[in-house]
Order: sequence, then structure tokens, then C-alpha cells
Amino acid sequence: MKKKIFYNAAFLITFIIVLYIGIRYKVKMENIGLDGGNSFSYTLFIIIFPILLGALLKFPNFLFSLLKTRVSKIDYTKLIIIGIPTLYISLSPLLIINNIFIINIGILQDPLSQILSGIVFGSILIESFKFKTDHLT
Repeated sequence: MKKKIFYNAAFLITFIIVLYIGIRYKVKMENIGLDGGNSFSYTLFIIIFPILLGALLKFPNFLFSLLKTRVSKIDYTKLIIIGIPTLYISLSPLLIINNIFIINIGILQDPLSQILSGIVFGSILIESFKFKTDHLT
């Protein structure tokens, strides 16, 4: 019980530190962009950071499962059905900038939907790993 509390507290502190560093970096990139800097690197950051946050949210369970057993397969149906649409929505700023095929839906231009879909994709990416069980079912 004490171990679990310690691990959860350590995870919470790590998550807060990563979130703080990410927000500071985002503000710094916005200021550089206002001065005529590279907007492409800012766009990449606002795409990648929510995906990393989503993966970080699922990482403790993944790590504990990985320490007990090994990965036996990947749940491709979850990755395709949920992962591809959320990845598409989170990649939409990059697709709009590069004039790549994009469906003109208002939800794709909303920053909140892009952030949330990035977090969902990151968590689905980690969650799609299935672990081998020791018992027969």
C-alpha cells in the first residue's frame, strides 16, 4: 500500500514537472513566433506535446504490466478505429499548413479538440499493447 502511494506521488510530481516544462516551452515558442520565428516548429510542438502527455498518463500501468509479463500482441482494432481518427484531428494543424488533404470541418480547427485528440491518441497508443497472461482462459 505504501509503495503504491509512493509510486502515485512520484508519477504525479513527474507529470506536473513535464506539464510545467511543456507550458513554459510553449510560451517561449509563442514569443519567438511573434518575433517572426519558425511557426513550423511551434506547430510540431503543439501536435507532439499532447500525444506525449496522453502516453505519459498510461505509462505507469504499462510499466507495471511490462514488469510482470511481456507484450504478446498489439490491439490493432483499437489502434485503427480510435487511433487513426484522433491522430488525424491532432495532426490537422500540420495538414492545414502544408495544404495536405483535409476535411473542412470546424472541429478540426478548434485547438481544444486537437489537444484532446492528441491526449487520447497518446493513451490509446500505449493502451493498445496487450500482455500475455499466465493462466488459461
